[in-house]
Amino acid sequence: MIDGTHDLTIGYSDNVFGSGSEGIFYSVGIGQDLTETIRLRLELGHHDLESAYDQSYSYAEVVVSGFAQSIEWQLSYVTTSDAAAELFYESTIEDRFVLALSVSF
Repeated sequence: MIDGTHDLTIGYSDNVFGSGSEGIFYSVGIGQDLTETIRLRLELGHHDLESAYDQSYSYAEVVVSGFAQSIEWQLSYVTTSDAAAELFYESTIEDRFVLALSVSF
């Protein structure tokens, strides 16, 4: 985490997805509080899987999240580059909305 609104991530695996080969992950994100309880975030990422699968792919995610009392929620829109279709089942890489709810008690 660079600060409260920007972050940069670099990850490495010498056995990415159990392939026995290396993979590198890069992402950059930026967030902005819209109100005291609602936040907007954009993340762009790239999975370099050339050593393992002779393929790489990128993704983008837009997230709106918030909280009220004991409930936290997050609505995301995720899209991946066409190259992901060479690596994964199409149903797992299609553009999609994801809603997550969390209740604390």
